[in-house]
Amino acid sequence: MKKKILPLIFSSVVLLTACNGNTSSSTTENSDNIANQATSETTAKKDEEHPLEITSKTASTTQLFQDARSFSDKVAWVYQKDCWHLIDEQGKIKFSLADKEFPNTNFVNGSAVVDKARMIDKTGK
Repeated sequence: MKKKILPLIFSSVVLLTACNGNTSSSTTENSDNIANQATSETTAKKDEEHPLEITSKTASTTQLFQDARSFSDKVAWVYQKDCWHLIDEQGKIKFSLADKEFPNTNFVNGSAVVDKARMIDKTGK
């Protein structure tokens, strides 16, 4: 069963007033109506263009990461506890980078670049 997650868009309208700061209630009501209409139209358009679907193939984990990259080549970089780790689709850590090392690229055809100079495979070598 596919579930759709609808993106939530926040918008705000700022009213600039004269130096005395007075606004009429009809101006405020009109602005609120315009903002609500624009938000509804924008949300509907975004939902049609890019719906996010959760399926049985969507990776999930209960771990918390401070930063994460997209999955590519069935692995993803995640940042947790002061270093970068490579995880598989089940959320298991395959290996960790040394302190102050960072991933420059995601994995493509089994390889990724680390720290602009070192290329590694999925085993960390």
